[in-house]
Amino acid sequence: MKNKQQTQKQIFRLKFSPAILTLAIAVLALCGVGIGISIWRIVRFGVKDLNDVIKYPFLIAVCVFCIALMIAILVKSQYIVDDEYFTTQYGFIKSKFAIRDVTSIVLDS
Repeated sequence: MKNKQQTQKQIFRLKFSPAILTLAIAVLALCGVGIGISIWRIVRFGVKDLNDVIKYPFLIAVCVFCIALMIAILVKSQYIVDDEYFTTQYGFIKSKFAIRDVTSIVLDS
């Protein structure tokens, strides 16, 4: 049996600026309004032709996806450093880089 050393992971949460948080809240609000208007139009005017059958469910699906993405980004934005890899995670989007391949780090603020 091989002795495997436990790699110690350090997890750092990303902190968002007030401007980014404001934009995220605006996106959530606009998506909520988009879903509400689509449902209201379906209830009020009904689904009359193929255009309505495609348009309203597609708009609702896009809004639900944007809401899920925004919530995931706000809840799970972090970077992880262990012995071998530097991993960034923004919601569902995850990137892993080998530390030995990193040649430089640029701070973009």
